[in-house]
Amino acid sequence: MSTGFGPDISAAIIMRDGGMCAMLGAPGCPGHQADEANHRLNRGMGGTSVALVNSPANGCATEHHCNWALEAVPDFAEEARRRGVKLEQSADPLAVPMWSPFFRQWVRFTSETVMHLTGVTDPTLDAREYEEWTS
Repeated sequence: MSTGFGPDISAAIIMRDGGMCAMLGAPGCPGHQADEANHRLNRGMGGTSVALVNSPANGCATEHHCNWALEAVPDFAEEARRRGVKLEQSADPLAVPMWSPFFRQWVRFTSETVMHLTGVTDPTLDAREYEEWTS
């Protein structure tokens, strides 16, 4: 059984995100064009279905250095959690928004393949507090 995005899904995620790294502008992001699809909810987070983990809603475009730093650099990983790029174990990729540098606003995934632009343009908000800043 596959434990990662297939090539078609990876390419679709990178295209959907405008080819921009989801961490663009974060300290430590070199600002290069995205070349990988990152899992927002890690593949090893037991109890989640492979279908959900490998769905486009659980992916975001990153460049390879940022994808590595999401797991290796604690401050970078914390910024990724704030942006909705890296999700907590109990999080639902369909419920937690993500900051999109391409659209310059928060986006939500309304299905595995459909993105919804929220119109919320404050990049300093925290995705983990989504319920609070939308009420």
